[in-house]
Amino acid sequence: MGDNTVPLQYEPPFSDEKEHFKTNREIEKELIHLLQQQGYEYIDIQDEEHLRENLRSQLEKLNSLKQSREFRFSDAEWNWFFQEYFERKTIEEATHTIQKDYVKNLSQKDDKWSNIHLIDKENIHRNYLQVFKPSKERRDLVILVNGIPTVFLELKETWERLESSFRRLERYDRYEYLSGYFKLFWFVQLFVISNRSETKYFSNTSNLAWVKRSRGDRQENANFRLTSYWTDSKNNRIENLFDFTKHFFEKNTLLNILTKYCVFTTDKKLIVMRPYQISAVEAMVNRVKRGIAEKLEGNPESRGYIWHATGSGKTLTSYKARELISKVEGISKVLFVVDRKVLDSQTQREFHKFGDDDNTATFKTSELVQKLKDPSCKAITTTFQKLNKACRWENFLELPVLKERVVFIFDECHRSQGSDGEMGHMRRITENRFKRSFIFGVSGTPIFGKKEDKEEDEKKEKNAKGTNKYFTECLSTYTLLDALQDNNVLSWRYDEAGFKNVENYELELDDPQNRRLRKSKIVDWVLENFERKTKGSAFKKYFNSLFVTDSIKDLLEYYEIFKEKIGDHLTMSAIFSISSEEEKNSQGNVDALSRIIEDYNKTFGTDFDLRYELRKSYESWREDLTKKLREVKIDILIVVDMFLTGFDSAALNTLWIDKNIKELHELIQIFSRTNRIHSELKDKGNIVAFVPLRAKRDEALRIYVGGEVKFKQSHHLLLEKDFEELYAEGKEIIEEFMQNYPDEQISISEENAEDFVKQYNEALKIHKKLSCYSEYKDKELLTEEEKENYHAKYLESLATIEKIRTQPTVTVTGKVKTEIDNFALELIRSEDVDINYILRLIVKGEEKEKIMKKVISNTKMRECAPLIGEFIDRWKKRENNDSTAIDQEWSTYIEQKKDEELDDGIKENNFKAEKREDIKEVLNKEDRDKVLQGGWLRSVLPPLSYFNKEHYSVIQKAKDFLLNLMEKWKQYKI
Repeated sequence: MGDNTVPLQYEPPFSDEKEHFKTNREIEKELIHLLQQQGYEYIDIQDEEHLRENLRSQLEKLNSLKQSREFRFSDAEWNWFFQEYFERKTIEEATHTIQKDYVKNLSQKDDKWSNIHLIDKENIHRNYLQVFKPSKERRDLVILVNGIPTVFLELKETWERLESSFRRLERYDRYEYLSGYFKLFWFVQLFVISNRSETKYFSNTSNLAWVKRSRGDRQENANFRLTSYWTDSKNNRIENLFDFTKHFFEKNTLLNILTKYCVFTTDKKLIVMRPYQISAVEAMVNRVKRGIAEKLEGNPESRGYIWHATGSGKTLTSYKARELISKVEGISKVLFVVDRKVLDSQTQREFHKFGDDDNTATFKTSELVQKLKDPSCKAITTTFQKLNKACRWENFLELPVLKERVVFIFDECHRSQGSDGEMGHMRRITENRFKRSFIFGVSGTPIFGKKEDKEEDEKKEKNAKGTNKYFTECLSTYTLLDALQDNNVLSWRYDEAGFKNVENYELELDDPQNRRLRKSKIVDWVLENFERKTKGSAFKKYFNSLFVTDSIKDLLEYYEIFKEKIGDHLTMSAIFSISSEEEKNSQGNVDALSRIIEDYNKTFGTDFDLRYELRKSYESWREDLTKKLREVKIDILIVVDMFLTGFDSAALNTLWIDKNIKELHELIQIFSRTNRIHSELKDKGNIVAFVPLRAKRDEALRIYVGGEVKFKQSHHLLLEKDFEELYAEGKEIIEEFMQNYPDEQISISEENAEDFVKQYNEALKIHKKLSCYSEYKDKELLTEEEKENYHAKYLESLATIEKIRTQPTVTVTGKVKTEIDNFALELIRSEDVDINYILRLIVKGEEKEKIMKKVISNTKMRECAPLIGEFIDRWKKRENNDSTAIDQEWSTYIEQKKDEELDDGIKENNFKAEKREDIKEVLNKEDRDKVLQGGWLRSVLPPLSYFNKEHYSVIQKAKDFLLNLMEKWKQYKI
């Protein structure tokens, strides 16, 4: 495999060489054989005690190598060590141990302390790899690194879709399953899932996020898109299970991924890097090492650039490159350089999240100079502008660092290619000052030569003449098309309905009144279609938007019109730079911005004021506004240039564009603000154009997917179909579905449940796509009432299918084996209402039948339907139905019902009666971790012998009851 973590080129076999393996047992056996051929030891683990003893043995072996002497734990030392560092760990704590805190202290005789390594990250070949099968019932394998469970491989049936398997909570609540067998499984870092023909990997916290989100935590934005394919350096997928095993599980590759290419963030998420990111990092590291060995510093061979699509994770790539290059012997410093007047808060925040300390950032030019002087400061984050100023600093030419090897990594390097005078000048100064430099660029939209868009089949490297002039060679390519095919970014829904709506006003724009009328009409259209585009409603918001204008003057005019018309249900603000060269001395602009900030203060209860320390106050406000935009507390933000490059928010899904976009790379950058992965609810980014952009859109896409041929082949991936074409398709699908299953006449049975679910999935998919278009308003193919009825039948059908599949006596037939796409389930969840909404309907006097339809079509509340129905009857019998009293009435009613449910459950599950209040407190606090801890659960149950055959089933039954009741009680909360 060589020194590269990612294979240079993958040649898929002409046929499946393992086709003759038919049974799951044969597949498992062959996988184990392949791993053994690669140096893994197969070990037959019988129980948790055996796993623990193997861990002790492997850690002793590793630390004997590390210490160059025989090392052994005494029994007392081992018991203390295991309890201190392995028992009672959360997933996050276990992940922190493996990723960051993998050297532990051990107190030995005579009060001496030893450093015990759990994993060797300096010399990865000292780590010992084993594989074992944890359960005879399931098709799973576990990889042990030095005895620690680190990778969990799940084998699915060949007919199972990976996405459906990932979504199905009951099959993918892995940690509850694993903790029931081996507590050490909390240390698993990576999951691999395969149905043999398709194989993907993902981190432990991606799985945990999905589990949390499935239980109703909408802050968790995990979905199947967080899984990754393994590829070669040319982005060719390695999907076949056996080929994946040969490449991904090759010892050098797996250990590099675990020790170098995983990042545990400050918000306790484990990010495992994708192959194109790893390829880019290693290309830069290898170029530096080669340059040092061959004395190529400062030559064209010491440069290169990375072309990775906007939204594909370039910041992480840059961070990891800076980290690893700074460890290369002979490198004095590594500078990550961004294009901002003030150090970009997003870059700073992202680097800090990845583990950067505050000492690397430079907020003043003087700080940059001091860090360049400091030999101990290896990694620096700064801006183009500060670097430019530093190079002109008094006595700068006397700095020792100018004679040392320095590496520069330029973010969005297309901005430094000479078209911008300041950037081009800075680049030349840097090149002249730092004679022994290595210079790398990272960009999602490199600048190309003039003819490249016409040369369909030319190679990218040949086409990229503009970027090549300075950075000489593309070291890694991951185009927009690559990212779309891997589902790492979203495609777009392009809508010109707004432009068509106002195009009559384009004729006489010199007339101020006409300009005002045009803007007013655009604002009306935006407000009328806002919820349609952002998938929000009066009681729930998911996404927000940017309104893009041509100038500060236009921005201010739009702001006043929006302010007049927007109403209380939406929030709006605006921002522009007060330091751009042509505007910086304009007091009028500062005054206008002050008025915007005054409105902002009223909306959010803040007290920003530009009258004091203009720059500092402005930056504080901008930081706060950025935070609120990410948190979807601002629905519409009006901008000119700000937030159109570099800004990254998964919750942003719509752009309203009334701007003449001049450059093709600028158009892609702007469009890409909407293409970040969020959840299944965000299927595409919405681009609403009030100016004609279609021709320029196609020209830009043609370039950044790799030419005319690829553009034509991938048009369906890049852009949603136009409304007329989509409507014709949807009409056919929905009408056929409604003919097969007429509303109000559906009877769900075991025979038709699966077919109904599949057809409704397709009907709802196309309906939701159409719902994003304004033209669909008066042509809807499914009414709200019809949807509520179908939602209820859909949930009933899912329950029926699950009942069939869980019957132990049923022979699994081809019909039952068919995988189900749960798209509709996610969409129904997104439309779920809460108890507050239901109580407001009751107060308004809504008919009971209509309210109950909403309840039973709700994924979370349908289980509460009997209680809500009873409460409605109770409320209507009151003599004085004071609307202010309904919350208290509901709270009193539901507390009584909760006590009844708990008392029944205590009897049924044989909980200790004296533990009733303790159990109720855990349920009210929604303390899932406590329920999952075996110690607490056993404390509220009668004593259970481990030798009792029913021990595990009793524990599991009690656990299921408490977790289900916890979820049910969550729906009762006001």
